[in-house]
Amino acid sequence: MERFYKRKAPEPDSGNNARNSRLDDINWEEEIKFDPELRKQIDDYHPNVRERVRRKYLENGPCQPRTVHFPVTNIGGIPRRFVPEWFDEFGGWLEYSESKDRAYCFYCFLFREKKDGGYEAFVKNGWNGYHRKERLQNNVGNDGGSHYLAMKKCDDLLQTKQHIDVAFRDVSESANKDYFTRLNGSIDVARILVKQGLPFRGHDESKKSLNKGNFREFCNFAEEQNPTLRKAVDKKNSDNSLLIAPEIQKDIVHCFAKEVLHSILEEIGDDVFCLHRTLQTGTGLNQEQSLQRPGDTRWSSHYKSLNSLVDMFPTIVKVIEIVEKIKRIGKLEIKHQTFYDTSSLLTLSSICISC
Repeated sequence: MERFYKRKAPEPDSGNNARNSRLDDINWEEEIKFDPELRKQIDDYHPNVRERVRRKYLENGPCQPRTVHFPVTNIGGIPRRFVPEWFDEFGGWLEYSESKDRAYCFYCFLFREKKDGGYEAFVKNGWNGYHRKERLQNNVGNDGGSHYLAMKKCDDLLQTKQHIDVAFRDVSESANKDYFTRLNGSIDVARILVKQGLPFRGHDESKKSLNKGNFREFCNFAEEQNPTLRKAVDKKNSDNSLLIAPEIQKDIVHCFAKEVLHSILEEIGDDVFCLHRTLQTGTGLNQEQSLQRPGDTRWSSHYKSLNSLVDMFPTIVKVIEIVEKIKRIGKLEIKHQTFYDTSSLLTLSSICISC
């Protein structure tokens, strides 16, 4: 049953594990810089972590200091400086580096490619042509330009519901829920058949058959009575994981046997137990025989105990062998075995515990 509940673990990759451990060790408080001049370029990060870096910067917002001292520079004999009111005029993309006295584009820093025009001025080196304010408007450009595309990508990144990983996770969770619903339906049907001692398979289990066998017929009946199960079975692409194949039926029954055996061992503990068996007689009804417990003073009870011991000796030997086998294996390892002797399990599961 474990192989239906647990996904097979991928082969370990030391290189990927080491790289992922480095990504997890990033100190975001030190990595995310407020000043644009002090930042590491997005392309310098590993591809697996770039989106996380972008999200961190978007959470912090652009660097727009308004109360700092803006140095004055002579350009063409005229004193010029950065004007903080430009933050309001050009919106959330304009940034200012206090350490370098240059302006940057926040959106272009996150998504603009190196080959695009304006990358050197507004992403890498910064812009300080404060005498040419129209250059800021030229950086914005028209719809469909590099700046516009970078802005749209930032907006899309903030819309977490549209992310492919979120959509994939939603689909995966829904698929897993439907899978376990179908699995529980098969387990419930198998439990009823085992409890009643009914056969599972049918002579003709094809879709056109009028009697597909107890297991499939009970599964169909359960679907009719349970809307949640019917919805999970009727979903698209569920034909490959209906969990009604003969191999799965056998696995479920084997798991039942393991659980019964484990419960018996838990209940017995270090206590003694009594064996019962049915004797086949030539006439009359079959009779049950068990080991007699001898009394302290009644010698006839000792005779009956020895007599029943002789009659049931083969059965006792078989059970002792099973118990010895289990003792060697260890109780804690029973649940994790992939194979177990079904006949032995059924024999031991027929033991009646007496306290």
